[in-house]
Amino acid sequence: EATLPTVVKGAFYHAGQVCVSLQNLYVHETLYETVVKQLAEACEKLVTGDPRDEKTDVGPLINPKEIDRIHEWVEEAIEQGAHLVVGGKPLKNNCYAPTILKDVSPSMKVVRCEVFGPILTILPYSDLNKVIEEISAIAPDVIMFSTVTATGDFEWAVDIAHRLKQKKPSLLTVFGSTHPTLFPEETMSNPAVDIACRGEGELSMLELCN
Repeated sequence: EATLPTVVKGAFYHAGQVCVSLQNLYVHETLYETVVKQLAEACEKLVTGDPRDEKTDVGPLINPKEIDRIHEWVEEAIEQGAHLVVGGKPLKNNCYAPTILKDVSPSMKVVRCEVFGPILTILPYSDLNKVIEEISAIAPDVIMFSTVTATGDFEWAVDIAHRLKQKKPSLLTVFGSTHPTLFPEETMSNPAVDIACRGEGELSMLELCN
């Protein structure tokens, strides 16, 4: 639950027009429906509109063509079996409603291609090994910029990072913890982890830069 605000920001910051924007979220099946519901509720509270307005959470897309492309991808995913949880429609002033899709598959464009828009897909998992294989197999010819493991279990996170690195050496792996005591100093020197940060705000940025 403590991770949800970070997930929302990661997915919808700058309307998803960030190369490391969160696009595919894997959630254990025991938590899946709960997380989908909580994220939907958070998503519906986001204010979309003029980025010059301090109340705005999600601004416009760069041009109308991107609105058309994103909407086409969302509709295509729904036709292929995905379920629209929230959003899924163009708005005025070149904006697109923050969108969450569930029951997606790796073959869908919204999963295997970079959306570069306010779209979040949520996928359930039961076997972590299958998730790693699935991530590694998604569009081998497409560059995947980063993966993030949000956990308080250091050894578990590093193990995931190491296995992903073996599958995709160019993949940026990040271990994030919002609790300072759960961040061993040796993380920074671990070859499987490219970036590690703890806490929030200035401390995290200083650690990242140093």
